[in-house]
Amino acid sequence: MALDEARELGKLDYAVSLEATHHGPTGLDAPTLFVEIGSSEREWNNPPAAVAVAKAIWKAATGPVQGKVAVGFGGGHYCNKHCIALRDNGFAFGHILSKYFFEEYDEAVVRMAFKRTLGDCRTAVIDWKGVRGSDRAKLLDILKKMGVEIVRV
Repeated sequence: MALDEARELGKLDYAVSLEATHHGPTGLDAPTLFVEIGSSEREWNNPPAAVAVAKAIWKAATGPVQGKVAVGFGGGHYCNKHCIALRDNGFAFGHILSKYFFEEYDEAVVRMAFKRTLGDCRTAVIDWKGVRGSDRAKLLDILKKMGVEIVRV
């Protein structure tokens, strides 16, 4: 989300956060973005919030990618460390596979997350403490085989 729109939502008492991928990566041919405005009818029916989110979606869909494209790994549903990496280090995440992904780890999904991220994605950002050691070792093996840059957060 663009910084201006995030500030606008902050004025409306909304928390602005990334969420881990839970609708993909998919086989759709068009880039797909999922956005939520809160979790109840009160938020869904807030026109200023809808306008701020619509502006952010438009910027994301029509503007150039801003930041270094990456796939994130680890952390929880709201992936706090990846939010910080976006804000402080300018990463542009195509997918974030949370710690729950590793319960049914699938190497094909890891590869697909990179393939389906626009911009020749060659960087993995790992919430180091947000992935169990054994899961992290398996992930690191595949990322090294792929020749992907690994960034710890």
